[in-house]
Amino acid sequence: MKAAVARGLCLDVLRQFAAPRIEIRILDAHQREASKGARRDVGNVEEHAAVVGAKAAFVAADFRERRYAGGKAMVVARSRRAVVAWTRALRTRLSGVVYGALSGAVDDGRGGAVDEARLNGAALGAADVIVVCGKLEAGFDEPRLCCLYVDRVIASAARLVQIYSRVNRAAPGKPDRPRVVDFANGAEDAVAAFRKFWTAASAPSWGGGDDRREARRGDLGGACYRVLAALDDASAAAGDLDAAGAADAVAARGADAAQRAALACRDALASAEGLECVELPVAFVAELARRLPAAADDDDAGRRDRPPRAAPAGVTVAVAGFAQTGTLVLDVDRGPRALHVFPTAARPARAGETLRASVGRAAAACGDLAPVLAAIAADLAGGGAVAALRRLERLDVDDAAAVLASGVGRAANALRKRDGEAAGLAARVVAAMKRSIAARTEAARRAAPGAVDGLLERAGLPAAVAGAVGAALRARCGGDAAKLRGDARGLIADLRRNDALRRRVATGALAPDALLAMAPGDRATDAAKSRRKRPREEAAPAAEDVAGFACPACDSTRCTASVVSLPSTSYGTSEVRDLYFLTCLACRHSWREGD
Repeated sequence: MKAAVARGLCLDVLRQFAAPRIEIRILDAHQREASKGARRDVGNVEEHAAVVGAKAAFVAADFRERRYAGGKAMVVARSRRAVVAWTRALRTRLSGVVYGALSGAVDDGRGGAVDEARLNGAALGAADVIVVCGKLEAGFDEPRLCCLYVDRVIASAARLVQIYSRVNRAAPGKPDRPRVVDFANGAEDAVAAFRKFWTAASAPSWGGGDDRREARRGDLGGACYRVLAALDDASAAAGDLDAAGAADAVAARGADAAQRAALACRDALASAEGLECVELPVAFVAELARRLPAAADDDDAGRRDRPPRAAPAGVTVAVAGFAQTGTLVLDVDRGPRALHVFPTAARPARAGETLRASVGRAAAACGDLAPVLAAIAADLAGGGAVAALRRLERLDVDDAAAVLASGVGRAANALRKRDGEAAGLAARVVAAMKRSIAARTEAARRAAPGAVDGLLERAGLPAAVAGAVGAALRARCGGDAAKLRGDARGLIADLRRNDALRRRVATGALAPDALLAMAPGDRATDAAKSRRKRPREEAAPAAEDVAGFACPACDSTRCTASVVSLPSTSYGTSEVRDLYFLTCLACRHSWREGD
């Protein structure tokens, strides 16, 4: 197709693309958001008269703006019943001929049956707008078609390319950039579909080996990107949801959103053997697919023509408007966006595990996050900044080398200067990344062999002995950095206070293992041990013999004192300190030393 476009044999249909999303509200009798059960009972809300009418108004306005003299449009509906509804809705909004093409007869929603002949009063050739579902979607050759409007999720890449290609014929006076508006499929779906045929006459069939593995990695990365886009579109806090919560959030966006996510999950799982995706682990995708509605094929006519259920009493369907209405220029040569994929053994899912926790496990298994961060940096610079920032936030990056090599830190920091949601999110992500990197750096510094050994040496041990004690301490603590810091702090404090203990260790009289086997109290000085053996309260000398204290109430120096010996609150140390509780003999005022 790329060569045909370059030679002028056909037009590039992705140069004026839009994927608007309709905002549907289901209201109860009090005009409040209906319950989940009531929303489910409404059934196929996309075929509701209010929804079809709003989309028909959008199409009519868009076609009037972009139509050239003699130009025609095609609308791809989601069922034969929808063909009837679309045809009637467009006739009230356009002055030209609207033709509904369908095979056989179908319930018209008014208690009767209608076929193509009864639906239309003019010939197909006279139509300005043609509404189809199945019939005429592929093979219909009308060069004057300049606008295409799609209102059905297309499962097959080949089918999507065939449908979009209805407007790729060149004709006198026809713009070289046909208009494609897709209410159901996304930009990534379109690019991924056209990529398969862009440089080949047919979809590639890989024979095996390295080419096949690379193709599977690309397919998995692209499919995972589409799934993740659906999750982020459904919830700004997708990282805090488990698979069940994520499926509910996607389903709340409507049947089309759930169907797109289910198809993307199916594509991902078909390519996932022996591979893993850091940002959307395969185990999470499998759990999500299990909870979403089953992905349906394009030829499931029975599903498409199933009569919709009547809405519960008091429940109404309203349209709040459209989002994402901007025009996009899609570049197939750049290919669909894809997440980084690496080879690894399959990891089982954990019940109730959130996406953030699952990503953390996958990142640990991957090890090298630089390629992942490089892909995010490219998306930060090239568009989709908010989605890319959410991906970066879920990774909880603490690898300074990977951040520097990928440039993701600079790309995220640059977004802080912008306005809107991206600026605030970028500030939070950059701050969190700095905290994580600082915490990892500090932990590594404290857990480094030289750090503990150096502190022991400064406490008065020879270098060789400090190294031996440090090695024994690390072996005793295993990989627990917090325990290593705490035990080292207590041991060093005791060595500094107890000269006798320090000399025994320094001369080799006390082996490192024996030192570490001692309880903190056994490492205390003799004076501290003797104080521990005294009663907790002792009478002080006579009042005249107590010096250095004055009553804060009357300034008299005639005082009695009680002494309480308490161990220090410092973790792992043996220090004991004395607290004085005093009473004035002149005014009987009582106070504690230091008050």
